[in-house]
Amino acid sequence: MRERITYLLRDPEHDGPDPSKINVSKDSLTVTGLDAAKEHRVTFGFSELSQELWRALKQCHELRIRWVSESPYDSTPPFVARLSPGLHVFFTPRRDELADSLCPMLKKVFGQNLKCTSPTETFTTPPILSPRFSQTSLQYHSLLPSLIDLTTYIAEAVCPPADQHCRSQAAALTSASYVDIDFDAISHSVIVNAFWSAPPTSASASDENLWTETILKRSKEDTVEVGVLGNERPSEKEELSLSGFLTVLGQDDHPSTCHFIALRLSLSPSVNQAKPN
Repeated sequence: MRERITYLLRDPEHDGPDPSKINVSKDSLTVTGLDAAKEHRVTFGFSELSQELWRALKQCHELRIRWVSESPYDSTPPFVARLSPGLHVFFTPRRDELADSLCPMLKKVFGQNLKCTSPTETFTTPPILSPRFSQTSLQYHSLLPSLIDLTTYIAEAVCPPADQHCRSQAAALTSASYVDIDFDAISHSVIVNAFWSAPPTSASASDENLWTETILKRSKEDTVEVGVLGNERPSEKEELSLSGFLTVLGQDDHPSTCHFIALRLSLSPSVNQAKPN
């Protein structure tokens, strides 16, 4: 299992990433009082999945799931993509596969109230707008106000018995702004990505808008990377510039400085807020 946790500071030009707020131990890292958004990405290999998930995913060429909270939240670049609230599923089947396990899996993971019978009966097929593509992904949307069924499923079917840390991480998903689950047949991996525009109240000792928590590396086989980053003023308006500190738990004894530059589309603030990607 691979984990990547990123704290993206809200006002880096004011105070910048402060290394004194990051404490590194042998297999853990503690952040204190971070005014930031947070992204937590976990990558699972096929061997780490339950048999029922593996059977359902085996029928998929690609499967993209995004759940978006009904509560308004602030976007922090580069995490600015938007979709309407609820559960969105984008699905491309394998050739000659009926994918009859997909809807039962979705209902077991996200709740029996989902009105999902089968991809052919329930999903919609958008038109093909370019001759370069032979097919488009099937799409499904359902209003889903809470992820309580997902957190229950993770606690019971994914977390090892008596692993309270895993269960608490699953419970934290109920306060996420959005959650993505991605799978494709080429990589043979499942990526779960959760984003919080602000910490849940229980994550802070004194201020509900600041992150104070400890990240653990629980197994020698796991890879856990933690970043505390801030947006810098780029030299070109088409660039996105991030800098801060990265730490690989179990390898680094102190945070290492880093700097990233990437090209991006230039959109006005109103476009970023009003239109989903």
